[in-house]
Amino acid sequence: MDIAGFEGLQPYVMYVIEVDGASDGVGNGGDSYVEFGIGPTVEILPSVTMEVPVVVGLSVDDYYESPIDGHDDTFGFLQVGVDFTVPLAFIPSDFGGWSAHAGVNVVFLGDSVDDFNDSNNEDTEVIGVFGIGFEY
Repeated sequence: MDIAGFEGLQPYVMYVIEVDGASDGVGNGGDSYVEFGIGPTVEILPSVTMEVPVVVGLSVDDYYESPIDGHDDTFGFLQVGVDFTVPLAFIPSDFGGWSAHAGVNVVFLGDSVDDFNDSNNEDTEVIGVFGIGFEY
């Protein structure tokens, strides 16, 4: 099925291994993390795209250790959002392809990640995003 303006799911996988001297001061390196994501994108208006990113972060080995009891939870977070992008056509193409984007993300935190969030006991965070980018 071909959907007009659909640019695909744009899946990715990222694997991370922590090194000695981690900024959190915990552990001695070797902790690992894996992230899976998709970013289905569709053109909703001429030159305006909408992306619905979905990302899940998981501990492979001691990455999401609780600062309270040291327990390592596999589930770190699930992030779902919506992001709109529009080109900045008033900038001459000699300076590259400029665009602006804005959106909102909702992050559902795992227990160990939430333990680091001392400001509240919320398992969910809402994050507004705005950015300007260019391709050259």
